Amino acid sequence: MFLLVNALLLLASGSSCLDNRTVLPGQMGQIQDAAVISCNPYQENGVQHVCIVFSNPYQGSLKVFDASDNQFVLAPIAYFPLNILVGQAPSALAVYENQLFVLDPVKKAIFSVSENFSSPAPQTSLPVDTSAEHFVIGIGADQKPYTYLTQGRTISLLPGAITVEMPQDITHLQWGPHQKSLLVVSGDSLYALDLDLHRIQTLPLGSSVRSLSNDGKKLAALALSNQTVVLVALDPLSILATTPTLEANAGAVYLPSSVPGTPNTCCHGSSSWLGILLVDGKLQYWPYTENGFSKNKDEVKIAEATSLSPFVLANPIKLLGVSIANPGNHDLGCSRRLFLVYTGAIFHTCEGNTNIQFLDQIDLS
Repeated sequence: MFLLVNALLLLASGSSCLDNRTVLPGQMGQIQDAAVISCNPYQENGVQHVCIVFSNPYQGSLKVFDASDNQFVLAPIAYFPLNILVGQAPSALAVYENQLFVLDPVKKAIFSVSENFSSPAPQTSLPVDTSAEHFVIGIGADQKPYTYLTQGRTISLLPGAITVEMPQDITHLQWGPHQKSLLVVSGDSLYALDLDLHRIQTLPLGSSVRSLSNDGKKLAALALSNQTVVLVALDPLSILATTPTLEANAGAVYLPSSVPGTPNTCCHGSSSWLGILLVDGKLQYWPYTENGFSKNKDEVKIAEATSLSPFVLANPIKLLGVSIANPGNHDLGCSRRLFLVYTGAIFHTCEGNTNIQFLDQIDLS
C-alpha cells in the first residue's frame, strides 16, 4: 500500500520525474549475485553504458543498475525497475566477451541475455541437479561457448564428459590469468588448474575461504574464515601478504587492479590497497607494500553513515569496481566507482573514498 501511494504521488507530480528516471525504493528483493557488463538498456544509437546486473532467485528475475546514468534501468511502466524474468531461479552470473550468462539450477539451464536485456534465451541444457552453484563461460576453438560448472566437489566441462574431483566441496570458481587457467577453492586450499582440468598448482591457506577476487593478471585476494585477508600472487601461486587479524570476518574483497586504468589512491596517498567488506558493517581500505600490509587503514562504519540497521549489512555479497567515462554532475562525479552489494542493500562510493551513498534495499515493510 505504501509503495502504491508513493507511485500515485509520483505520477501526479508530472513528467519531470520520468525524465529523471525516478525509481521507487525497496524494489531489489534478495540479491544472490552481481556482475558488471557493458550495456545499451534503452537501445540508443552509438551509446554504450556500464551496468551492474543483480540476480534474485526468489523473484525469478534480474534487475539492472545503469552506473553510467546513476539510475536503475526502468521498466516500460516508469517508476519501477526493469524486471527481467529468467527461468525460475536465476542465481550465479557470468560475463564473457560482454555476453551475460545466467545459471538456473532449478531449470537445469544457462540463459544468455542481450545487452539491452530483452528476450533471455536458454543457451545450454545442463545434466545436473540443483546443487550446481558456480560456473564460468569461455569460447572454444570452434567459436562456440563452453562451460566449466561445479557441483559439490566436481568440476565438469560442458559440452563433453570431462570431469575432475577436488578433495572437498568447491566454494569458488573463477578464471585465472588471461583466462588460461581456472582458480578453484576447495576446502582450505586454492588451486590453479589448466583448461584440460589437470591440477597444476596448490596453495594451502590454513582456513576456509569466504570470498575470492582476482584481477585476471597477477593478483588475487582471499578473505579467510580466521578473520584475515591474504594477498596472493597467481603465477606461481604464493602468499605475498596477510592482514592483521580483523575485527570481524570479511565477506567480500576488492582489488583495484581488476578495473582497467589507474586506481584511485586511499589511506593518505597509497596506490596499492585492498577493499574489504566486513560482516559487522564496515568498509575498510588496507594499503600494502612489498613489506606487507600497513596498519594505517581507512574505514567507514556503514550503518552509522547511512542510518541503516546493522542487520541489513550482515551478509556482503560482492565489492565491484567500475570505470565510468565522462561522469556527470548527477552522480558521484568520479570515474572509478565501487559498488557495495549485500543480500539486502546496495551502496556505492568513489573508489578509495569513505563517503558511502545508499542506492536501495529490500522493502521490509
